[in-house]
Amino acid sequence: MTQQESAPVKQLACSEIVGGNHEAAATIQMPGLTGYLYSKPCGGAEGGDVHYITSCFHGVISRACLADVAGHGEQVSRISAWLHELLRDKFHHHNPAHTFESLNRRMAQRGFETAATAFCLSYDSAGGKLAVCNAGHPAGLMWAPKDGQWTCLDQQDAIPDDGAIPNLILGVSKSARYDLLKRRLEGGERFLVYSDGVIETPGPDGALFGAEALMSILNAHAEASDEELVGHILSALAQHGGSPEFTHDDVTLIALTADPLPEGAYAANIAKKMWARWRGILSFRE
Repeated sequence: MTQQESAPVKQLACSEIVGGNHEAAATIQMPGLTGYLYSKPCGGAEGGDVHYITSCFHGVISRACLADVAGHGEQVSRISAWLHELLRDKFHHHNPAHTFESLNRRMAQRGFETAATAFCLSYDSAGGKLAVCNAGHPAGLMWAPKDGQWTCLDQQDAIPDDGAIPNLILGVSKSARYDLLKRRLEGGERFLVYSDGVIETPGPDGALFGAEALMSILNAHAEASDEELVGHILSALAQHGGSPEFTHDDVTLIALTADPLPEGAYAANIAKKMWARWRGILSFRE
């Protein structure tokens, strides 16, 4: 597949939002993160994959969210458009787990036909803090300079004492809860968020592309830019499937790179925590 031409840079600031369930190819710049977005519906102008990329009003918190509505066709595209509007309405929480719980309740009220997986990556660029939330979606992938290889951003697999299974697909159970995976970044980390249409691309013999092949491409092109990395993946999918067109499912890829942390960010974050702790002690004494 020929690599997509470079698209105009979209600068996210204040309340500006980039998202939808339509075809997209764009370079993204957010506070603390740069990256590249590619999304291709398989059955028309709109599909079941919903990309939602935004930053908070203060220009500190950056978020990349990808949701995948179950099924195909016109009905699914209508549901994914509705889900996009829900994301716009509900993503005012700093904690993405709270947003997922709110989304889940709304979707469960409409019935099982609205079921969707979702993955959200939220980054506090001032303190270098990453928070990841997953609702039954393929786990995002991360490359860290100190590790030198790509790994999965997995949630906890243990079932809690109450027996409730966390991180369920959105819309399945009104009482579902969602966990946060937290990491502190050092700067230079890279991320890939993708829909299952990537690893489920079938070959002529029916064999799926698979997660191992995706990981091999990432490790083989660790020095590539975000846009180049997406291009390598798309080329491999086209070669595996025997065609540059995706007819099996929607395909979405979001590649991101963390900027170097601002000087003094770590010390500022420690001071903030100490002040919050002392404020709590003083309030208790009063």
